[in-house]
Amino acid sequence: MICSNCSKEIRDTAKVCGYCGHRFPSPPAKCPDCEKDVRKGAQVCGYCGYKFEVAAPVTAPAPREKMQSPELPPEPLITSEPEPVPAVQVGPKSVPSHEEEKSPESPPEPESAPKPKAKPAKIEADVHSRSEAKASKSAQKSLIWVWVLVALIAIAGVFMLGQTRGWFAQEAFAGAIGSWETRDSGDNSNQTLTIRKTLQGEYKLDFHDDFATICEGNAASATMTGTTSTDTLLTRMEIQCELSVNQIDNYPDEYFNVRLTYNPANDTLKDSYGDIWTRQ
Repeated sequence: MICSNCSKEIRDTAKVCGYCGHRFPSPPAKCPDCEKDVRKGAQVCGYCGYKFEVAAPVTAPAPREKMQSPELPPEPLITSEPEPVPAVQVGPKSVPSHEEEKSPESPPEPESAPKPKAKPAKIEADVHSRSEAKASKSAQKSLIWVWVLVALIAIAGVFMLGQTRGWFAQEAFAGAIGSWETRDSGDNSNQTLTIRKTLQGEYKLDFHDDFATICEGNAASATMTGTTSTDTLLTRMEIQCELSVNQIDNYPDEYFNVRLTYNPANDTLKDSYGDIWTRQ
């Protein structure tokens, strides 16, 4: 079958053209004029020439035109000139003699940029007081830490000094730490003695005699050490003469064993030779 719209060949049983979309009406089974049977899809009766009704081809709808707004008529041009207004003659205005002529107006000065608004005094005072409070707090903290450090250093110094001088010792002889002096009852020489205590708990004694008989009347010195838990210290004297040879062989060995006893009641020392020592 040939499409009556686009003249393309299509199937005989097609109801719509696949090329242009034309729809075909279903012909009657018989011709309404001669009542003869006709084939399906026929457009004209082959017996009597009767033409069957054919549906109009389907066409795409035309695009809609945009509606244009109605144009307003142009305003009429005024060709006639306005009538002149009669001029009114005004006489010169009399100026009083006591009035001065006005000077021409000067052009206006350019406006300056607006100045920034200053903060209220209350806000500035509040900020200043807060900064001062913070600064004072930090200064107080720093001062506290300085005092703590000074106190620790002082405590450590006192402890070390007390250990060397026997301030914290339990034995009674610790009170004898210091410098002492006496006169030898035998030759009336001046003798000095310095007692100190080490951190290990040992006592060290430095002895000096300005006229030692054992050194033929020359000066002598000795260093002694010892430990004790009572008021008496037992030690041995090793005498060194400054200008002569020691005469140790002329003295018994017990002569060099020294016993020192501290009396806290009157703060004195007594040696094994019977001499009494007082503080310098």
